[in-house]
Amino acid sequence: CVHVCVHLCVRLRMREGVSVCVYMYVCVCVCVLVCVI
Repeated sequence: CVHVCVHLCVRLRMREGVSVCVYMYVCVCVCVLVCVI
């Protein structure tokens, strides 16, 4: 399994000229199975 993490930045506009950046880590486990008979 390969663990893939994406760094996301969500900008929230509080008011005029003021913005807050919220950082989040989204991790997804991608599994690739190769079967050899």
